[in-house]
Amino acid sequence: MNAGEKIEHEIAQHALEEHRAVRAQQKQILAFIEKGVVGSETEWASRCLDLFVPFFDHLREHFSVEESGGFMKPVLEVRPTLHPKIEKLKQEHVEMLNTGHLVIDRLRGVGDFKGNMDEVRERILGLLSVLAEHERAENRLLVTAFDIDLGPGD
Repeated sequence: MNAGEKIEHEIAQHALEEHRAVRAQQKQILAFIEKGVVGSETEWASRCLDLFVPFFDHLREHFSVEESGGFMKPVLEVRPTLHPKIEKLKQEHVEMLNTGHLVIDRLRGVGDFKGNMDEVRERILGLLSVLAEHERAENRLLVTAFDIDLGPGD
């Protein structure tokens, strides 16, 4: 493996590790959300915020790293024909971040915003679903660009 290939492999491996970390946080939130609203809505919203905000902060940082030279730049250098797919992934980042901000706003406003935590739950479930497919698409991109073996579970 030459120096360039080694760097590409390291970038791909770092991206995959980040995907795994995000997935671990997703599982925690999903387990909480699937239980439904337990107790008062205010208590539930507070607990949901405790789980969702760190996840969302990590996700926002993860997207920023990807876009600012994480894996997207090297992918384009190796395979410029993947530009449309990269742009689609970037747009998905914007959409997921918008959804996340909306969820946080709704959770923080539960006192003024009586009811409908079910809507918040559905938005979170939708975000997690979109994110899971998004991560799979990124993994496929890494395989295509760098011809790497992701191993089991990816």
